[in-house]
Amino acid sequence: MKKASFYQYSIKTQVLFNFLFIILFTLFSSFSNRNNDYYSNEKIYIQFDKPNYYAGEDIWFKTYLLDAATHTPKTWSKVTYVELINPRNEIIETKTIKITDGGGEGNFELSPDLISGEYTVRAYTNYMRNFDSAYFFRKKVYIKALKSDGTINKVPDANIVDKAKPDIQFFPEGGYLVNGFLNRVGFKAVGVNGEGIAIEGTITDNASKEILELKTSKFGMGVFEFIPKPDSSYKLNIVHEGVKLIYDLPIGIGHGTVMQVTEHDKDFRITLQSSLNNGLKNFSLLGTQREGAVIRVKLKGAKSKSVIKVPKRILEQGIVQFTLFDNNKKPISERLSFYETDKASVNVSIKPSKKEYGKRELVKLEIHIDSIIQEKVQPNMSIAVTDMSAIEPDPFGLGIKSQLLLKSELKGNIEKPGYYFNSDDPDRKRNLDILMMTQGWRKFITNDTLNDPSKPIFFAETGISLSGQIKNFYNHNKSAIAEVSLTYDNSKELVHEVMLTDNNGQFAFNNLNFLDTTSVIIQAKKIKNTEQRKRAKNPIMNFHIEMDSFVAPEITLKQKQRPEGFSRGPKNIATAYLESLYQMPKGTIELDEVVLEEVITDRNSQYKKKRSLSLYKEPSHTIDFKDIKGLPYDNWLIGLVGRIPGYSASGTLRGNISLGNSLPLYLLDGMPVEDVDDIAFLDIDFIDIVKGPRAAIYGLRAGGGVIAIYTKDGSEKPNTAEDYKKRGIVSFEHPGYQAKKFYEPVYKTQKKEDTKSDYRSTIYWNPTIRLDEQNKANISFYTSDVTSPYQIVLEGISLDGEIISAVTYLNLP
Repeated sequence: MKKASFYQYSIKTQVLFNFLFIILFTLFSSFSNRNNDYYSNEKIYIQFDKPNYYAGEDIWFKTYLLDAATHTPKTWSKVTYVELINPRNEIIETKTIKITDGGGEGNFELSPDLISGEYTVRAYTNYMRNFDSAYFFRKKVYIKALKSDGTINKVPDANIVDKAKPDIQFFPEGGYLVNGFLNRVGFKAVGVNGEGIAIEGTITDNASKEILELKTSKFGMGVFEFIPKPDSSYKLNIVHEGVKLIYDLPIGIGHGTVMQVTEHDKDFRITLQSSLNNGLKNFSLLGTQREGAVIRVKLKGAKSKSVIKVPKRILEQGIVQFTLFDNNKKPISERLSFYETDKASVNVSIKPSKKEYGKRELVKLEIHIDSIIQEKVQPNMSIAVTDMSAIEPDPFGLGIKSQLLLKSELKGNIEKPGYYFNSDDPDRKRNLDILMMTQGWRKFITNDTLNDPSKPIFFAETGISLSGQIKNFYNHNKSAIAEVSLTYDNSKELVHEVMLTDNNGQFAFNNLNFLDTTSVIIQAKKIKNTEQRKRAKNPIMNFHIEMDSFVAPEITLKQKQRPEGFSRGPKNIATAYLESLYQMPKGTIELDEVVLEEVITDRNSQYKKKRSLSLYKEPSHTIDFKDIKGLPYDNWLIGLVGRIPGYSASGTLRGNISLGNSLPLYLLDGMPVEDVDDIAFLDIDFIDIVKGPRAAIYGLRAGGGVIAIYTKDGSEKPNTAEDYKKRGIVSFEHPGYQAKKFYEPVYKTQKKEDTKSDYRSTIYWNPTIRLDEQNKANISFYTSDVTSPYQIVLEGISLDGEIISAVTYLNLP
């Protein structure tokens, strides 16, 4: 363990960082934002080991944090929050993930008591909270609950029919229906579960005359064209589950502009038509993509129609946003399109050492990346191998390409986003354009302007932050200026930091690096420096610390129960896998259950457990606070005089405590602190006194001996909350950046009959794939006891933003 380092932390550094951050935030916003729905300049993608789980399993994941424009790992933030949300929209677990070179790994340990249903994993950075939460990362995962006997719960009936009225919305291309022009209108029909449903019906006018017939194309979406007439209104008529339903279309406007976008072989063509008095005079068209403007066109003359060609060669793959401005430079119409380049992405090959493998056989795979844009630069990649008989593969589910190029830039739920990139459906590109017309739809209100966003509330985090406010112990409504110290021990280093609060008692320790669960103590004490004490005006000695709590963004999600089972193979495989979670290895002797009538607690073992936090092994003396009475609550240090050899107190009311002729080193639950007189008497479990050679491990600081104070845990404290107000000190354990290592069985040195059955669904998971000088990587793993095909999914990103994605399969006869 490293020696504690003591240094002054200046809050001015953080103030300077925040000031520069605000300037860059404002510059970015004014450059990149085209309307009132501001995009974050950070994107998140998470690869999971598989799409569905059973209660009691682990969810393994790799988080990618990227610049929203370039998809490179150059972001202000270095910390992401990943949440698991249950079907009741409750956050049941949150992981703090450290990001290094654009990536970080983690896992959720699922409780065996979880209910069946659709769960959501949500991820964001603190900085992303300044923007619309619709752009947070979200992915649905399905978790199956277990019965008390370890078997699968009964699957709900998938044939239950929902007869609630569908929600149908209409999206005129460009924003408005304009009378007298041919208008293209997208529409989407959504069921009560939030997913699209197929409908067909007719459009009629206010004279009940049928204008056209329509039906959905894919995922409840469709498109139709018609010419609305003045003084006419229109309705959609459908029959849903035997019930006739009517929906009103938007009312057409008499004077306006229509914008239509069509894709051709070499360009996008934007057709503009206007019924305004001056036509399109002094109008302008702006085309933008992630990295900014790609085209600007100013229209001259009073023409009522114009066609603008945007060559594809100036575009990059992804969403293109076309915005029309009037002669007052106000946005009046907008349309999103998607450009899919013919340029091949990074070529990935995954080759096994042979074609087929048997049970518990070692598999060797060679991964080769043919083209990494920057040579000798490691891409960030992760790989998952899963048993296809134990999961429900989703070829059209969310992947790194559909997340970065599509879902991260559109609001709302996109069903089967992988369909728009991986499907052989001949209508795929047409349906992608309909998606742009519906979920990418915008309508500008007349007085809307392109205002810059307000100053950021949430700043980019480069490490873990601990902040709070110091208040008067006797009046929590009054703040107090104090000196605040942070002490933590994460088993790798012992660190002590000190800072002064601002005039409002606020403090913040930033850029902390807790690699694992870390014991933390924060202490407030009176200011020693005379000049600094003048700033406090009325300095006090008794403090109360209020730590800032992390408040997660509001959850606005629709969850549903999973209507079908996971396993596509024989049902007994899934059952056998669940049983294997609880199976004892062969040869294990299972003892009968023994019920103890009374549990006797060994006090010495309690001492030993708490002393494990400290460096010394045996104390010179121990005072058990359970055995002593009569100490004054507010002056217990003085009350110890006479109970400890060589212990004395003199001077002030509270006394200058000494062991012999020197001041002692104080430890609180194993960590050095400077003051202990604010610790509540009823908080203390026992005290160790360490003197002479036994204290030598602490060096010169312990020349006067060591007084080690150990506090009670929650189960040891009485119920009276007022008795446990700690004066000026808080202690807790911070979970830090913790992530388990994926377990891989090794059968080379084991006899098959000596091990339990192997029905793993995740065969192999590696969140960090490293390439050698030839752009190759070699991995290996053992197969399980199930002979079914394996799915291998590799995803990642290169340093210059190239998307890496590959899916292949491994046969087991």
